[in-house]
Amino acid sequence: MATKKQAVPKSQTAQLVQSLRTPLQLIAIPIVVTELVLVILTFNAQGVERIILIVGMLLILGAVLAAGYSLARQPTAAPAITAANQASEDKRTLRIEGEYLAGGNPNYPLSIRHLSDDVYEIRNPTWHGAGVVVGNEYHGVYVYGDNAYPANLRNTWGSHRATYDPKTKSFNVRLVQLSFTPPQWEDGKWLRASS
Repeated sequence: MATKKQAVPKSQTAQLVQSLRTPLQLIAIPIVVTELVLVILTFNAQGVERIILIVGMLLILGAVLAAGYSLARQPTAAPAITAANQASEDKRTLRIEGEYLAGGNPNYPLSIRHLSDDVYEIRNPTWHGAGVVVGNEYHGVYVYGDNAYPANLRNTWGSHRATYDPKTKSFNVRLVQLSFTPPQWEDGKWLRASS
């Protein structure tokens, strides 16, 4: 008598995460970047422009909350998630957190900190930013603080697109100063700081 082998079913949580992972990434990445850009634009806008930007942010957030609410109402029997399950489900595209030097210059350090999933924060003494990793690229936005030098960079903002080089554990970076008219492009490198 032959016995039929049965496949071990995936947990419902794992199935849900797997079925939503790609669609949510395709939706969440543009939403996060759009919201970050709208927040920065709102700080620089005045009058009617500021109101339009705020309403746009609220509409986007409302749509995201409505989608999340409808997903949360679907019945699932989710098992308790242990630390071991969380570690095994960490499927970040890249692990880029650490210390870097812009252009290899020790006077221009960058600190990249992992926030969640593929979302990261970048800090420098004169600016800070946030973004997401998609494939081998970091896409983010940044804003300079009041202490930026030269002075024309103070309170300006823009975007980064950085392609990761796994051999050197560094990035080839294109930044766009979006608050300048016209926007200005600059290419550079973020080199991994030696430990």
